[in-house]
Amino acid sequence: MKKSAFLFSFVLLSCLQLAAQTEKGTGFIGVNFDNVFSIRQGTLTGGYFFTDNFALGLNTNIGVGIGSNGDGVEGSDLNLGAGFFGRYYFPSKNNEFRVFGEAEFGLNRNYLNTNNSSNWSGFEYSSLGLGVAYFISPQFSLEASTRLRLTNYNENVRLYLGDIDFGLKYYFGGKKKN
Repeated sequence: MKKSAFLFSFVLLSCLQLAAQTEKGTGFIGVNFDNVFSIRQGTLTGGYFFTDNFALGLNTNIGVGIGSNGDGVEGSDLNLGAGFFGRYYFPSKNNEFRVFGEAEFGLNRNYLNTNNSSNWSGFEYSSLGLGVAYFISPQFSLEASTRLRLTNYNENVRLYLGDIDFGLKYYFGGKKKN
């Protein structure tokens, strides 16, 4: 019980001491759930603000699926990947809500097991997206975003639009409040 009270107090004090976190020198870590309507893939993300409002970072994702596509194909899949991103927060008078733009590129590997057949495959992707971050405290933000994604899978190029992602970020470092 004492450890929980100490941890809660530490987090609360940290939230009160640091400013909203999009300035140079701030880092962040978080989790996103891709396509909230199916919630089958999660993304761990981390980044660093090299200038005010501009961060570079890394995403790693893990996804699983079990089911049928309706054409008599049943099975499961595993999706693993990593990507690099750049994110820019647009200036705002309201620091609670911040709109951001993001560009990303990366690689994914898929293991498919359907109708007693299995194989590994992979694809490259790049995307451009827009989102909004709501700072529920100086340390934490809730995010929603959508993107236009271009994939190259076995030399078949596809364009996707409209997945809605939801995420939670924790910001650390940066300048202390006076």
